[in-house]
Amino acid sequence: MNIRAKCIMATGMVAGFLLVGQASAAALSCTGPITLPPPATTTIQYGDALSYSLNLLGYDVRSQPGDINDCVVILTGASGNPVNQNFTGMDDAYHAPSGSGGPVYFKTGDPTSSPDPGSSFPAFLGQTATTWDATLASLRAFTGINDLIVYFNLNQENSGGATNQNLFIWAQIELVDTAAVNPLVSKFFDFVSTPCAPFGTNGGCPGGDPTSYNSPGAYSPSLNQMVQADGKVCLGGTGAIGSPIVPCDGSGGAVARVINNNLGADQAAFAVFFPELQAYLNMANFGGYDMLRVSIQYGCLPGTVGAAVGQACPAGSIQNNGYEQMFLGTALPVRVPEPSTIALFGLGLLVMTWGVRRRSVRS
Repeated sequence: MNIRAKCIMATGMVAGFLLVGQASAAALSCTGPITLPPPATTTIQYGDALSYSLNLLGYDVRSQPGDINDCVVILTGASGNPVNQNFTGMDDAYHAPSGSGGPVYFKTGDPTSSPDPGSSFPAFLGQTATTWDATLASLRAFTGINDLIVYFNLNQENSGGATNQNLFIWAQIELVDTAAVNPLVSKFFDFVSTPCAPFGTNGGCPGGDPTSYNSPGAYSPSLNQMVQADGKVCLGGTGAIGSPIVPCDGSGGAVARVINNNLGADQAAFAVFFPELQAYLNMANFGGYDMLRVSIQYGCLPGTVGAAVGQACPAGSIQNNGYEQMFLGTALPVRVPEPSTIALFGLGLLVMTWGVRRRSVRS
């Protein structure tokens, strides 16, 4: 057996921008916890999620196969183990569409874009053929005492119009109680468009509060609910730390600085954190839940707008290059205000000082 440290999500399933200036680049590995700034001034809210632009933070999180083969990988275009094989108690990695000319979308469990990978290890209770599944115990073993974040690569075309670098994405996490008798009702956490001025449809809310959003439960997203992950983010004001994010077309004010997020397959673009989900992960016995399921869609939606050939897909929505990646990592606990909706579930644990995270043994 090999001793390997694995890193975990922040889901998400991922795309967003910061309100801060870029620090000097620091090469990082997904096998170590990163430090995320206070969310009130450094994130975009998308539903239940807070999304960080790693390039704005000055973080260089490497994601070549050799960089992520010790991580929990949900989605990758790479082939071969161990990058495609996860630990006991979780599914292996989905295969991402690669190269132009293939599917212009990805959907977990979709037989055209990618069939369910299943697990290389024994099956576990609660697995489905349409979601990426993991036991909460297996995730806790990898995150240790740190917070769970999701890393996502944006690997769109750099040629042609600026919208070619953008991509639509949506994700949902379901906390499940697999008890045979009187199971708890599932909890859902969405990465979904949350329009906020000056950003409209498919946008998010700078510095927004995830506890203000309540998931409707299991659903398939409409185009208006997809998040547009932009290949670049524009800052107004002086373009320095604390400058507002503005639309890159100038409609929300003059653009002072442009930051590239379309970093390719070798460098993660975004880190996403779900504070309400983390509250349950911090609880004893996970509040009665024992596994999670992750649903992901990106690109032009299948079955609604001619996704097989890209017909009628909105500009800035389709997957046009392939090899997007999603993998899980950890962050030192992110300080967030305690929301009244989950105060009884111990979100206050998020502000504790944590020590060195555990290491895990691959079976």
